[in-house]
Amino acid sequence: MPLCTRTATAATVNSRAYLFHGVCTAMDVLQRNKLVDADTADSTPAGSYQLITYRTKYGLVQYTGLRAGVPTAFTSLRSTYRHEADSAIGFQMFNDPAEMSDAAAFDNAASNIGYAFNWFYVNSTQAAYFNSGLNPVRPATADPNLPMTADAAHEWVGWIRPTTPRATPRRRPPAVGQPGLLRVLEQQAGRRLLGGRRQLQLRAGTAGGSARQGRARRAGRRGES
Repeated sequence: MPLCTRTATAATVNSRAYLFHGVCTAMDVLQRNKLVDADTADSTPAGSYQLITYRTKYGLVQYTGLRAGVPTAFTSLRSTYRHEADSAIGFQMFNDPAEMSDAAAFDNAASNIGYAFNWFYVNSTQAAYFNSGLNPVRPATADPNLPMTADAAHEWVGWIRPTTPRATPRRRPPAVGQPGLLRVLEQQAGRRLLGGRRQLQLRAGTAGGSARQGRARRAGRRGES
């Protein structure tokens, strides 16, 4: 994003304001003061230091520099930034047996987690997979592999909600023990069995199921995934 000044002076790479929707906007200053205590285990002299970073509406500033001769700030924006605690709802539901009675309840719990994780669920009769995550929808002209210009034309245009088929295509696997369970779980987890044989060991629970981050046990001959 182009840097600017709120005075008549020209912008430099050290300027602490940026253009947001055509308006020169001051960056937020995030500062933490740290104290250092001297002790026998650390030879660092007693004193203090400051940690400072700058925040914009397009994320935290990582670098500043010249882009085609124009002073520019390069930022990084995370979809869960300042919403980290929101996912506690889903994790709390995972730890509540009353909320984990079946695969549908597992889906509901996992959909409340904004972080990108692969989740698996199994009980005595069901198995399920869910890919959680608060994933932004980018403009059609954006390339997610390259830096984007920080302006209105390149802003995120919405969210792929975890509860929509687009975010998490869910096809209910057959009951445990039926043919095809391993194949379905492999497909939904986005894995390919390149060689050898892998067995998925499913343990039936007596009080509902459990959700775990994706980990399958491998047995038999050595394979790759």
